[in-house]
Amino acid sequence: MLRSLLNDRELRQDVTDAVTERWEQINTDNFHELSDYVGYRRRFRNLFGFEVEGVDYDEAVETGLTF
Repeated sequence: MLRSLLNDRELRQDVTDAVTERWEQINTDNFHELSDYVGYRRRFRNLFGFEVEGVDYDEAVETGLTF
């Protein structure tokens, strides 16, 4: 079975229409209300090991490991 490309959803007409409508409404004052920037930022930072839930960033870690 062939799998569709990940961007197939983003290219659907109903999705692009909704994005276009939202893009025309969004401004500096309502940016956080009309977007999920906080969630996007968290998920992006998680990719690189930042703001990961359950990680104590103040805990000492061994950085001089040898193999």
